[in-house]
Amino acid sequence: MKQTQVMAGSALAFIAFLAFCSFSLDQQLFEYYEQVLHSAHQNELQRALGLMLTPNVRPGSMRPKHIEDVQNAVKVMFTSLPKNQAGRISVDVMRYMAHRYFSDKYGWVINGFESENANSSISEARILRSQVPEYCQRVLEGSLATTGFSFQDAAMFVAGVEQLIFDEVASSTELAYHVNDLQVTTKLSQHGLLDVIYSFMVESMVAGNFSDAKQHKVDKTQIDELYPHWHETQLFIDDVIRADDKQSKGKNLFRGSKRKYTFEETVGLTTRISEEFGPWANYECANMKTSMSQWDVQGTGRVKLADFWRNHKPEDNDTPILYESSEYLRKIGALDDSDASLGPQVIIPNYVYSTANCVLTTSHYSVCCLNECNSMLHQLEARFQAPEASASDILIALEENLVNKKFTAHHQALNGTLGGKLLEIAAQNADGMVPIHGRLFAQWLHYVFPRDCPYPHEVGAVMQMLPHEWAAAAGGYNASDPQAEHPTVAEESELQSLQQKPESLLPPARHAGWKMWVSKEHLLISSTASDKWATLFLQFLAGMILGTGLLLSMLKSFRHNVNKVSSSANARKPVQLSLAI
Repeated sequence: MKQTQVMAGSALAFIAFLAFCSFSLDQQLFEYYEQVLHSAHQNELQRALGLMLTPNVRPGSMRPKHIEDVQNAVKVMFTSLPKNQAGRISVDVMRYMAHRYFSDKYGWVINGFESENANSSISEARILRSQVPEYCQRVLEGSLATTGFSFQDAAMFVAGVEQLIFDEVASSTELAYHVNDLQVTTKLSQHGLLDVIYSFMVESMVAGNFSDAKQHKVDKTQIDELYPHWHETQLFIDDVIRADDKQSKGKNLFRGSKRKYTFEETVGLTTRISEEFGPWANYECANMKTSMSQWDVQGTGRVKLADFWRNHKPEDNDTPILYESSEYLRKIGALDDSDASLGPQVIIPNYVYSTANCVLTTSHYSVCCLNECNSMLHQLEARFQAPEASASDILIALEENLVNKKFTAHHQALNGTLGGKLLEIAAQNADGMVPIHGRLFAQWLHYVFPRDCPYPHEVGAVMQMLPHEWAAAAGGYNASDPQAEHPTVAEESELQSLQQKPESLLPPARHAGWKMWVSKEHLLISSTASDKWATLFLQFLAGMILGTGLLLSMLKSFRHNVNKVSSSANARKPVQLSLAI
């Protein structure tokens, strides 16, 4: 019996030891491994930054203050994003966070971080050149892809990509010097400065790389035709230079002297222009959306394709200006042809936010329209601080915003059809909650705010392609031929064919777009390989506990049988003594 008690005690001690090991592994060992990975990430970033073409042009941009600014910018989003079992975000979620950060702050759509590429690997994505792709690939396919990104790692990754892009701005500025037959040691007058900055901007707008000096001069003289808002852009550049001059006055200049610009000062200006151009140029997007909304009389966030083409004509004559073909609009996800009885419809936010309207393209990113729906999503993230919320809480939050008139719901009361749709989304999940970063919730937001929130197509259904990318894929287009029609432009025969169809004569319908509702969810992949390890360990631990429990049960049964036999023997012994007497 004593031996049995010892065995039972040993089994219980073994279970306690396993529990202690589990806790220790989850806390101390994992924290140590996290520090090792974070240090490795820091070294990787330093290695990438050390390879930049022109060192020390932007000194201090990766100081702790910059990292802190990025942390403050992404803290709310990081808190609300789905995470793995260790509270870290996966590569899929990291890409999403980086895309949101750069899009909201600069209007940048970084190659490889687009939502359409969320499920592709870094090596497959259209991602940046020079040091940036090397850094991204090493980090996003390295150890952190296995364990996930901590908050510090995520902020460092975003800040690192941001720094490397601005280092590439310095590289492009140097090329702008060379294309103007200038050396970087030359101090520029304001006229020379404008020549360099205009070259920097023009080459970005035509998606060039300074490889053809002759073509660059042609583009520079014809930029007014290539980009109708060039005059406004010149005024913007003048404002940036004037603001910089005011800051410099009294520091390096005597009163009345003419300033000469060093290469470092020129890079400072091109960097500032790169930072501010996206938010500044967004006025074009606002004007475009306002104009299209006037044609959307039913508030569905859609404009009949025939009206879209018809209203693209200038007021002073009947000659149509360039506009996109239905094939191109369909490819970039801006066309709704789900209801044949209504005819094709252009989805306002999908068109406005698409690559068709990106005003500037570099080898690293495109400057596109700011997605106003992200403002609403950020408010919900700050309110819930979780990756999901109940349908009732979401409705309350949106109703408060509607009262504050921060957004305008154009149709469909929240307590009617849309309220029911939100409950359907919640019912698809076992916990009855709504994932606020999922496809279905994004789809629901589109129908609540049809002019502000884009319709989320199913993964792989569309592809954001810049006009020059579409032309390259189509083949046969000669950009140097002034008579050549760009492949993205609708042909006259397509216009006439659509105008002759009876559905083109119908007025805009109130129910337009509802056939696009698809009850198919797509969530960010939040799990990592480390989750599988943890699951295997827990399964092993559960198996050991189960085995120990069975052992204890067997020991208990054995002890019971031993006691039973012993009791029987003791009961028979007195009877034998009685007979002897």
